[in-house]
Amino acid sequence: MSNKPRHICKRIGDRRNITDFWTLKNKEVRLDSCMALQVVRLAEAYPTLACCCGHNKYSKTIVIATPQGDFIEYFTGIPIPREKRFYIKDSEGFYFIPEVENVGK
Repeated sequence: MSNKPRHICKRIGDRRNITDFWTLKNKEVRLDSCMALQVVRLAEAYPTLACCCGHNKYSKTIVIATPQGDFIEYFTGIPIPREKRFYIKDSEGFYFIPEVENVGK
């Protein structure tokens, strides 16, 4: 298991070798390497539930639980009105959070 990012998404659709296993709160999880350190540090302060770098197609997102028990997207502060299945898969196999991508549309 690596403790530093090895690959960074450089173009739309690049999903090769960009995830590694990391340990968060004694649980092994798979994280996009290009944002793993950010997620690991954030998880020290907030329950971190899900994340995706967006693979240069969608916005980079991290879902956290607030002290009040709400679920929000960390970078935008947008509330997520569900307790699981935060991401939706598009027709090309990429995951995104609809509430984040639909802002301003």
